[in-house]
Amino acid sequence: MLRIDQRNFIRALSWASLSVGALAVAPRANAAPIPIPGISTLKDLIDTGSVGINIGDKQFYNFQYVGTSAPTATQIFVSQPDATIQGIRFSANWQSAGGQNQDSLITYSVHILDSAPFDFIGPIGLDFDGTATGGPPSGVGLDVSTVTEKAVSLDGFSSYGTLNVVDYGPGNPINVDSTSKTPVTGLRDIRLTKDIQVRSSATSFEAGTANITFVDNTFQQVPEPASIGLLAMAVGGMLARRRKLD
Repeated sequence: MLRIDQRNFIRALSWASLSVGALAVAPRANAAPIPIPGISTLKDLIDTGSVGINIGDKQFYNFQYVGTSAPTATQIFVSQPDATIQGIRFSANWQSAGGQNQDSLITYSVHILDSAPFDFIGPIGLDFDGTATGGPPSGVGLDVSTVTEKAVSLDGFSSYGTLNVVDYGPGNPINVDSTSKTPVTGLRDIRLTKDIQVRSSATSFEAGTANITFVDNTFQQVPEPASIGLLAMAVGGMLARRRKLD
């Protein structure tokens, strides 16, 4: 009977683990952004240098920016996407019409502040409100709003994947407004490069526009799977001991 109880317990714990994982990558509900104390613009974040800012148990630091015909660092406002999840919202008026394209490249690092040995960076979320008009009802057009984000190690030698959100126009099946990706297990530090682009046709063939007003980067932290296994062993042992005492 004891073995059956332990098996049922471990099976239940495994299903619970899978459920938590599913919730971790669920789309983030829209909520009102909240101010970051003492910080208003991307320029403010750049000025914090290697000290950066702390949101929850994460440090965001070493911000860099390169813009091509795009809003300046003082014209890009920053906030926390909402009070329930850690991350940064970048807000500006990215817009393109008649082939006057814009490109913003934002780079920064993220570090886990929590000293717990099994706390690592979990799913990374990328959301935006990009729109485009004038393109074809399906397929790739000349008018597009897109954000591509690359995650690498601090030294840049290891790549942890790419996220992309894109809008080619209303109803286009290629459109993706929200996505997430879980980097490799064991990361407490990561470097992100976010490429924000709005492009439009310079001819009358499409004659559309492309716009973005905000880009959200969100982060979740999950325990390393080994810690879940240790928890299962500890609780299983407690159950076994209690059964013997009974």
